[in-house]
Amino acid sequence: MRSYLTHIILLLVSIATLSCTSLESRGKRLQKVVSQQCKAAETLTNTFHDVLNSATPDSVRHINTDNQHCVIYIFNETGLCFWTDNTLAVSDVRMNTFNQWFFQDLNNVQALCLWTSVKNFAVLTIVPLKHRYPFENQELQNVFFAPFLFLDKSYSISSGDNNAYSIFDASGRRLFGLSHKDLSPADEAQNSNTRFSDSFSYRSLSHDGDNTRARKIRTYYLLILLFFSIYVAYAIYILFRHYIRHDMRLTDRLQVLFGMVLIASFVIIYAIMVNFSRRSYEAQQRRDLTQKAAYIQKFLQETYFFNTTLDATNTQSLNVSLKDLSFAYHSDIHVYDIFGRLIGSSQPDLFANHIIGHNMAPKPYFADKPTCLMSEKISELSYLSAYTEFYNGDYELIGYIAVPLFISSDEVNDAVDSLLSRLLPIYLAIAVLSVLLVFWLSRQLIRPLKLVSDKMRDFAIGHKNEKIDYADKDEFGQLIGYYNNMVDQLESSLKQLKQAERQEAWRTMARQVAHEIKNPLTPMRLTIQQMQRLKDIDPERFSQYFDQSSPLLIEQIDNLSHIATSFSDFAKMPEPDITTVDVAQKLFAVVNLFKANIREIPINYLGQQQGVIVTTDTEQITQVLNNLLKNALQALAAQPDPEITVTLTTAKNWAIINVIDNGIGVPEDIRDKIFVPNFTTKSTGSGLGLAISKHIVEASGGKIYFHCDGNKTTFTIELPRII
Repeated sequence: MRSYLTHIILLLVSIATLSCTSLESRGKRLQKVVSQQCKAAETLTNTFHDVLNSATPDSVRHINTDNQHCVIYIFNETGLCFWTDNTLAVSDVRMNTFNQWFFQDLNNVQALCLWTSVKNFAVLTIVPLKHRYPFENQELQNVFFAPFLFLDKSYSISSGDNNAYSIFDASGRRLFGLSHKDLSPADEAQNSNTRFSDSFSYRSLSHDGDNTRARKIRTYYLLILLFFSIYVAYAIYILFRHYIRHDMRLTDRLQVLFGMVLIASFVIIYAIMVNFSRRSYEAQQRRDLTQKAAYIQKFLQETYFFNTTLDATNTQSLNVSLKDLSFAYHSDIHVYDIFGRLIGSSQPDLFANHIIGHNMAPKPYFADKPTCLMSEKISELSYLSAYTEFYNGDYELIGYIAVPLFISSDEVNDAVDSLLSRLLPIYLAIAVLSVLLVFWLSRQLIRPLKLVSDKMRDFAIGHKNEKIDYADKDEFGQLIGYYNNMVDQLESSLKQLKQAERQEAWRTMARQVAHEIKNPLTPMRLTIQQMQRLKDIDPERFSQYFDQSSPLLIEQIDNLSHIATSFSDFAKMPEPDITTVDVAQKLFAVVNLFKANIREIPINYLGQQQGVIVTTDTEQITQVLNNLLKNALQALAAQPDPEITVTLTTAKNWAIINVIDNGIGVPEDIRDKIFVPNFTTKSTGSGLGLAISKHIVEASGGKIYFHCDGNKTTFTIELPRII
């Protein structure tokens, strides 16, 4: 599941990268097209300037404007006097700062506009960007479609019935359609200049959301939502699964906990970021409005420096000044006298139509600051106004200046979108990296615990237990320190235990040696004492008794020598040289050796003859196999139908050897002593064979045991196997 989640995260990152790269490249390509259009439009505008400077105005009609991707309008004192296209209602174009491109959302097109001036003419240049109107030109030669049809070769057109057309991009996606429709004729030149702009304060800009930035924001929103949804689904799956099984690991807990905290943090940060952006934009608008009011105040105070009062006689001249200031500062301006009565306005129609009252609000009268900002409403429309005091040259109050500002939700959203378009890619990248960091940190945090867990799982008495290397002195370091101390204490205890066991073993060995020696010494002592008595009492019988007793004495002496040799070998038995051994080949050879020498007892072998590799001492394991087969043969003495079966099988990491005989079996009361040194059920022998075998097998990391089923006895050896 974790690998799937990692792959999904990487896939999301790839999708985000490709999507954003595509959006950015498309945006840059369109920007390049627009830049080319603007440069071409400026060149054409300069041509018109040259003609207007050096010739009569009528000469501009001879300028070739074919295949030009812009529209030119020329105004004189009376209004519109020349145009290159008649499909725009120029009353929608607002006056702006000269020699500076600005965006204008017209009735049927979104465009970039440029105001320039030459002599007493004003030249308006329009570069269309996106069109929303169908046009009656069947051949689509209208300049509004030139950006799509000529400069950008990735667009294509398709015609249909009734002069209907559709515009497609290179991928085949339909952008917009055109149909035959009669449009209202353009206004006559003398009537075109009815108005240049709407009220600056109360004009709501309409922005088309289907643009590169909007698509980018939507794409990032979708990716972030998809990313967090996958992570939340993963967290719910983990919680539900472990809730049922009750086996939730610490790693999963940390990942779920950190992830949820991370998601909550991102949501909170995002909400704060958007709210802060909105407030910052509104605060900046307030500061700009205050500064704008100060500039207007300075200009008006310089203009009316010598006025002692403001009254209705100043209205006409004041309206002209306010109109000029309105165009310069893109804002409506109202002036009131000291009694709060309207004296002049850049938009007198607002007051003539009773949209705004003629009296000023009372709050500026009582303001303790030279500039007062206050919220006002016209019906459901809220806006902000800056009121500042109006002084003459003698610093006498002669009126009040009001500068309204409408902060539309579209403008605020546009400012927020502008910020989000830059921050969301960073936000998504940080989110992905943070989740990956959560997974990495959770693993790093539990790494010391996993080290301790693995070491404790492999912890075993009698084996070399390794310490854990951990340099940090944190809580995990303390825990690992306790573990390392426990390993040291255990090793010390094991050494003491082994020493005590060794001492006890030697004591036991000494007692056993003494016991074994006493057994033959007793009959030897009695025999020698009898020989001494016969020599003194009946010398004739001494010779006969001596001849009879000598073989017995020799047998007992040989027995003593055998006992001494066995114990000496047991004491001197070397540590096993552990290496890899083909136990199948070794066992098969031992069985064949016994079969060749013991023909009266059948010995069967079942298993592989080679290819079973184990770790043990190659010489000592042969000794163990010989001892088990020898014991089996001895157990079959005087048994009817004797038989020995040797099997070799494998199970996982073990090789299993069974030696089975149908001899006399092992009595139940002595089964727990069968591997004890010096214990034997036979009249001869030292009783060390099985004890030595057990030592060899266990030193190799294996096990040896037996079980009885009636007279059937099975000795089993398990040795670690190399696969």
